[in-house]
Amino acid sequence: MIRFNLSCMVIVGMVAAYVQGAESVINLDKLSQVKISALSNYTPKKNIDIKKAMEWPLEQVLKRYQKDYKVSEEVAKVHERELKRYLIISAEISPDTLKMFSPEVDNFWHTFLLFTNEYEKYCQENFGCFLHHIPKIIE
Repeated sequence: MIRFNLSCMVIVGMVAAYVQGAESVINLDKLSQVKISALSNYTPKKNIDIKKAMEWPLEQVLKRYQKDYKVSEEVAKVHERELKRYLIISAEISPDTLKMFSPEVDNFWHTFLLFTNEYEKYCQENFGCFLHHIPKIIE
């Protein structure tokens, strides 16, 4: 499991602030507060354009996910948003460090991976590298 240091918390706040369209305040164990403005559309370490990654259209992926998992458009869009957040944070801190937090979001990722050309383009244009899906090995 990843330990969230100040840098990681700032990234999480930036992505959340962008999605919410407002300012986010992250309380770091009552030691300090970091205000992150939605105007900060780039991650601090790798300069990932949060707005571009979050607004990337995935219409075909959404339709396929709705069909395969029998979820509403609203639910599918929530899973899409959360996957994009996860991928941004993962690309920023280290792709093999952050564990997947939700089976539903992981399923959305699986669906996105079926569209290999689109997934590769999304990764290359937003993160500059291909983010591999590393499955959890159940022992």
